[in-house]
Amino acid sequence: MNNQFTTSLDVRQIEELLDPDRGVTTAPIQQMTPDLVAELCRLAEGLVYEPAKNVVTKVEQNFRGCSKFADDSVWKNIAAQLAGGLESSFRRHNRLDLLATTPLSFTDLALQYYPETRGDQKCGIGIHRDQSDFINLVVVLLRHGDANFYICQDRKGNDAVKIDAEPGQLIVMRGGGFAGGNLSRPLHYVGPIDARGRLSFGLRQVPSDPAAAERIRALFSGGATK
Repeated sequence: MNNQFTTSLDVRQIEELLDPDRGVTTAPIQQMTPDLVAELCRLAEGLVYEPAKNVVTKVEQNFRGCSKFADDSVWKNIAAQLAGGLESSFRRHNRLDLLATTPLSFTDLALQYYPETRGDQKCGIGIHRDQSDFINLVVVLLRHGDANFYICQDRKGNDAVKIDAEPGQLIVMRGGGFAGGNLSRPLHYVGPIDARGRLSFGLRQVPSDPAAAERIRALFSGGATK
């Protein structure tokens, strides 16, 4: 699949990333038609998914993930093109200073499938901040299902706001070091999942630092454990 995946941010979207009470914006991918979304979902079905840890730093999780992709895969292609488009947006608006480091490069990729929330489960992922080792921007590309993505002001979920996104759209959050690290990374969670399930593609950047890579590996590897 040799499709182009073009996205950009305007001034309003950058301001939303800078908003102390928000730190999240959404953006379309220009070529992402319903047919292309469906084709990407079909390709995702052929991959191997492993259960996430049930609990990471006291945060409950309920999804299966795939994070191993061939260098010539469509997933690596999407990541590279989206990074280029987003970095170009900051350059065009003379705001490269907001990024902790350049180039913007998504080096940690994961397809995540969330099954329907059942029984005593309360959410897809509980309230949390992404690790500070994920720098610059954290991007989620919704593939299938409801976004069901919320930001909130505290660990109790007060003042929760749903971030609306349709399949084929991006949710973009500020990550570690964004704007000099002077703004907190947004607290967020994935709410209950309906019968359709939810498939998303997460894109994050880990610095070229073996210690940071090891911290991330230790947190998220290991299969389903309590």
